[in-house]
Amino acid sequence: MQAKSDDPAEKSGESDAIPTGDRWVDPGQELRYSEDTQDQAYRSGAYEVIESLDFSARIAVQAGYVVHRQARSVLDVGCGTGELLKYLGPDIHYVGMDISPTAIEAAKKRYAGRPNTDFDAANFREWQSPRDTYDCIVWGGIGRTWTRGGRKGDKRDWLEILLSLNAYLAANGVMVIEATKDHLPKLSKLIENDYAVIAGCDVDCLVNDHRAVRSTRVIEPRSIKHQLGGGDG
Repeated sequence: MQAKSDDPAEKSGESDAIPTGDRWVDPGQELRYSEDTQDQAYRSGAYEVIESLDFSARIAVQAGYVVHRQARSVLDVGCGTGELLKYLGPDIHYVGMDISPTAIEAAKKRYAGRPNTDFDAANFREWQSPRDTYDCIVWGGIGRTWTRGGRKGDKRDWLEILLSLNAYLAANGVMVIEATKDHLPKLSKLIENDYAVIAGCDVDCLVNDHRAVRSTRVIEPRSIKHQLGGGDG
């Protein structure tokens, strides 16, 4: 059997998922629940599904909102291998950051010739942006990884990140966020005092164990105070 490549950019996109009755179990799924195991998750192929046809609608929805807003600059938080760039024109200034060096290395190789593009491997809470502001900030896949405690972490960690992102929003800038439909009510309750939802839709990708409906929302800060803890809620 041919050994699988450790580079996500060189993989076929086929999953190692194991059929169990009417559900598919991804052997790398647990790795996605912790910051400490994110790079291992990419190296194991646990995120290959994001590059598949099944998930293309999910990414296209996020990009559609960016394009409709006529954003000239985009920050992609947790960018992975840069799938969002497939749907954005070369005139858009793009910065993608992810905690996984493996994902960022693959993204840099894949988009080496694209102008106005930067990728950084870092923990967002310690990251320094190369740009002062962005017209649009995309955070796709808000989930357990983004809490400090992983699966058992405090959901308020999501709000902490969103509030810190306010500092990077340009005037009239918006965020495009995505979570599973099950997680969205928890997130919505947390952010309702600080953000207003101005658009959104749900997408059912119907793919393996990732077939949970994905909810994408376009939000904007209720307060003009772009600093951590600056909201009134």
